[in-house]
Amino acid sequence: SLELYYKSKYIFEILKSKDDLNKSKLFIKKAITLDNQFVEAKTLYGQILHRLGNFDKAESVLLESQELASIEKYSQGKSDAYRGLQVLYSDMGQYDKSRFYIEKAIKIQIKLNNNIFEARLRLDYANLLNHIGDLQLSIEQNKQAISLLKELEEERLIGISSAVLHNIYYTMFMYNDAIKHGKIALSIFKKLEMQSYEGRIIVLMAETYSCIGNFNVMNDLLNDSK
Repeated sequence: SLELYYKSKYIFEILKSKDDLNKSKLFIKKAITLDNQFVEAKTLYGQILHRLGNFDKAESVLLESQELASIEKYSQGKSDAYRGLQVLYSDMGQYDKSRFYIEKAIKIQIKLNNNIFEARLRLDYANLLNHIGDLQLSIEQNKQAISLLKELEEERLIGISSAVLHNIYYTMFMYNDAIKHGKIALSIFKKLEMQSYEGRIIVLMAETYSCIGNFNVMNDLLNDSK
């Protein structure tokens, strides 16, 4: 069962086509057949069903997974199921439910003192808050995530979170703050050779510089990206 789970998880994480998604589904269903109490397998199955667009079935499986984790007093399993439910409900436009589950997941990770999982959940929470227009709290969640990520030296995620902060400050017309975080993101993306991210942040920063009338820096950024 464990081997089938890891096969499914590997395929799910490197998806290139719908065929891959169906292969992942096949392996995880076999894993669950062998062990119907396998919390992680059920959570992954729910995530796969979500990606396949079967929202109702995904919801049922993820709720079953979190219930099983609760019965077994398996905190990490509950947190993973909650995260799956958060993403699902967000995609369904049910933001109150999505927020309910992401907050529960974060509380578990704080108790477990698992900084990397907590940071990733806070980034998810920040994205959700962007959708519902709570920008100040989104900024707070991003900054808390970055603080945790700095301790872990997770530069990739720091870069992504900094880029998100750039975008939030831009929408709030706080251009100096936007540029500050954009520079951090750009530096990290260049260092890690994250070219697609680098290209996007350059375009966004160029637009920010144009808003404050600094067309020389705007042009320099765009020229350097060519």
